[in-house]
Amino acid sequence: MLWAAELKGGADPAGSDEHWKTATQSLRRILDATTATGRPKPQLSFLATILVDRVALDAQTWIDRGDLTSVYNLTQMHERKEEMDRYLNDMVRFLGY
Repeated sequence: MLWAAELKGGADPAGSDEHWKTATQSLRRILDATTATGRPKPQLSFLATILVDRVALDAQTWIDRGDLTSVYNLTQMHERKEEMDRYLNDMVRFLGY
């Protein structure tokens, strides 16, 4: 596996924490499985409709320790071409094209 992502949607900022919590459980299972099987760890991303500050800070902690590669805000990707371009360029890089 080269890349895996957890995608969470929802327009309520109050739900952002809960989305992040379930996403990290899924991402942690991938990390645990690669460790248990000796397989290489894939690039991991989190995509969300809304990123509140607390979630963004926690995601940065995951990035800093090497468990997460990237985070994308779908709303910003829709509103700002440079954010969509960042996502698309990363996908090309992650998937080796």
